[in-house]
Amino acid sequence: MIFNSHHQPNIIVPITGTTAQMLLEEARAAEAAGADVIEWRIDFLIGTREMLSFVEIGKEVIEPLLKATTLPLLFTLRTAEQGGQVKLRSGRYRLLFAEL
Repeated sequence: MIFNSHHQPNIIVPITGTTAQMLLEEARAAEAAGADVIEWRIDFLIGTREMLSFVEIGKEVIEPLLKATTLPLLFTLRTAEQGGQVKLRSGRYRLLFAEL
């Protein structure tokens, strides 16, 4: 559990957009609603564009996302086996994180 400076739990809000625009809108809405941390479920984006690399994600999504909000970002990539939205072979999973 992540706590703030007042020893209260932080509110972590997931964003699950499948386009850069959707993610930016969700991040802004989460911040406006009082979230403390944004959890970006990257598997929703990758699930729609299987061969997308983190280099592309960085240019297309991460840079604008960091400019759109002042909140910390928690990146989560859940495979289908973990309850996520994308089926990845273990080699592809490791390659994506090596790029990051």
